[in-house]
Amino acid sequence: MINWALPASLVARAVRLATNEATALGLTGVAPFRDADVGPYIVDTWPEPVAVRLDSPENVAGPRAWTDDVPAAIRYHYTAEIENGAVFANGAVLAADGGHITGATHKTLDSQKRRRKLAVWGTAIAPYRPMPRIAHYDRPVLAMTASNQHLFFHWLIDCLPRLLRLKESLDPETLIYADRSRPFQREGLALAGIPADCIIDAARIPALTSRRLIVPCHQFTRGSLLPDWAVAALRGLVAPAREALPPAARGHGSRLYISRGDAAHRRVRNEDELFALLNSHGFTLLQLSHLSLAEQIVAFADADIVIAPNGGGLANLVFSRPGTRFIELLPRSNIDALRFLCASAGLEFGYIKSAECNEDTAWESLTDFAVDMGPVAEFLERIKGGSGSSSWI
Repeated sequence: MINWALPASLVARAVRLATNEATALGLTGVAPFRDADVGPYIVDTWPEPVAVRLDSPENVAGPRAWTDDVPAAIRYHYTAEIENGAVFANGAVLAADGGHITGATHKTLDSQKRRRKLAVWGTAIAPYRPMPRIAHYDRPVLAMTASNQHLFFHWLIDCLPRLLRLKESLDPETLIYADRSRPFQREGLALAGIPADCIIDAARIPALTSRRLIVPCHQFTRGSLLPDWAVAALRGLVAPAREALPPAARGHGSRLYISRGDAAHRRVRNEDELFALLNSHGFTLLQLSHLSLAEQIVAFADADIVIAPNGGGLANLVFSRPGTRFIELLPRSNIDALRFLCASAGLEFGYIKSAECNEDTAWESLTDFAVDMGPVAEFLERIKGGSGSSSWI
């Protein structure tokens, strides 16, 4: 496919000299060429997430070896409204004059590659075609798009809470601009009570302008707890998820092992051996890709103990009851996100690291690894005979 980024950018720059950023966007699909401050557009501030330093997590068996992530700056927690603003399917938000409101843009600038791209070309509508389709709506539009919305964890934890925060206060005429290309997105919007005819599908409309663009801003950042309001809002989906399922689809047991056997990476190489041991202690194996979102929500809501290698589907831990125990299986490296999610939701977090069969010393999302069976067997003996008390011992 021809990459039109360079010629489109050059034409956009020429058009801008004669007109403005908004016109350049409409003609070329490339904008903006300057940043705009979000301050004038903020209409409501939200409770900030709490930045905390957690105690070292419990290694439920085996050697202690945990590395804390460097906390990230808290970016934003507020609602912005932009009269005649524009929003892209990738989460970029523009003022009426074409200025890029970085404080209301979700994730587009986080990647170094994207930053370089935007610095050279501006924010661009793929595939950089001239005269792109930019829809205009006279009705209010709430934007919940983001560049990481295709990833289950980020859609559930970053995107969906933005809608849930404002849903009850929206004007009945408000439309929702959201990606609906994946089943979990469609199911999640339905469980949230959003009628399909109120949704503008970002997979079909690459950019739009609205008479009143509403942008709720929220992000789960490293080193901070997920705000209480977000946890409560997401747990509000448990009841409709349970109601959506026939009774036969609700029971997966109180002890779950979440498999990544059908994933492309971060698989457990000796999973057959591992699950044979877990199954002898009452664990059920689930592959989340085989379940609807409602089934996933209810399975985690009913669990007492969850054991799993790190994966995006574990965002479902937010639906688990306080006191539920989660054991993360890791190679020698780790990432802190699930520990903070468990702390936010009142869950007990523990881990088992594999000190052998792995050579990575820093987090590597593509690593397949073997689980050390000794620590797993030691942990299972500790909880033998029931779900146990709140202690790992």
